[in-house]
Amino acid sequence: MASDFLYYRQNVSVIQVAESLGYTHNPRAGQNPVEYTHPSEDNIVITNPSNPASQVYFTRNQDSNRGDVIEFVRHRLDWFGITYNNPIHGIKKVLDRFVNVPFDLDKATGQNRYPSEAQSGEFSERNYQVIQPKDPADLSYLTHERKITTETLAVFSPYISFVQTTNHQYNYRNTGFAFKVPGEPEVRGYELVNYRFKGFTPGEYKGRVGASWFASLTPEGMKPTHIVVSESAIDAMSFYQLYQHRLHRESTAYVSFGGAMSNQQALNIINQYPDAKIHTAFDNDLSGRLYTIRLAAIKSQIPLTITRQPERGDILFELPNKKFTIPDDQLRLEAFKKLSGLRPLMREHRSQGKDFNQMVQDRFHAQQHAKTPKVQPHWKR
Repeated sequence: MASDFLYYRQNVSVIQVAESLGYTHNPRAGQNPVEYTHPSEDNIVITNPSNPASQVYFTRNQDSNRGDVIEFVRHRLDWFGITYNNPIHGIKKVLDRFVNVPFDLDKATGQNRYPSEAQSGEFSERNYQVIQPKDPADLSYLTHERKITTETLAVFSPYISFVQTTNHQYNYRNTGFAFKVPGEPEVRGYELVNYRFKGFTPGEYKGRVGASWFASLTPEGMKPTHIVVSESAIDAMSFYQLYQHRLHRESTAYVSFGGAMSNQQALNIINQYPDAKIHTAFDNDLSGRLYTIRLAAIKSQIPLTITRQPERGDILFELPNKKFTIPDDQLRLEAFKKLSGLRPLMREHRSQGKDFNQMVQDRFHAQQHAKTPKVQPHWKR
């Protein structure tokens, strides 16, 4: 039985191991990445579900619990009911169970895939028909469902497309946001959204390659001096819609990492625009605040290890010459800067809802409610 870790990574799917522990697929979370939930409330998101060789996962609300199938098992060794001499022995003992065991991904997720791309792990633009919307009003999902105004969409329209696969078996037309490596013209994939759907075109381009959605509002030939980074293109546009008068439009660019932020995505943005001030507009949860702190360390070129300690209700941060903890409910960029001594050119923006699009929707409904005429009560004599 092969026991080389590289062999495990190439031949054992995180999904396969997760299902053996009782994780179940959440079909509403999208096709790539896919989400699996556990009765213990341990929710994981897995990218490249069709290709174990480039598959990685992350755990919601536990930033350090991420990686490949090796890390997945290492973080859950006590779940498998085995005895082992050391973690490496335990990981091998677990993964030997799954080597050469047939696994049907389509049966596991209840979804069909795009076979050629799923097997190669690469995105191919020739498999898609991409159309630029002629009118922002055509983007009905964004206007009706997400309450993005046509004025906002007119600003970002060069960076929004309609994307439809040429495989007629799956030819839904979705709203797409092109992911590119900063400074390169080639499209590496698309973030896709639609009613009751959110996902990505097949291929591994966020982690290893570090592609992102990048929308620069600066005049041609000028570099942005401010960059707003978020977890989705919709959140980026929502931030603009809410705060467009606070940042100079013609010196600002907007970035989406497409969910979990990879180190390579952050490095590519920072290396391309080293002098720009970064504004984080991540979700208002623990993961979002940790993305901001990881980004601060990357921008400062300082190695950082993050370990969540749920039993203590805090997070341990380890830098080369310093370690400290911050309670979960006090986790902010300013608290991290104070304790770490780092001073990156950054600002953390926190939404008043779960994310900035939630703020946009709440504001829209509040305005509609204010416009509704009030019914006069009937007074009894």
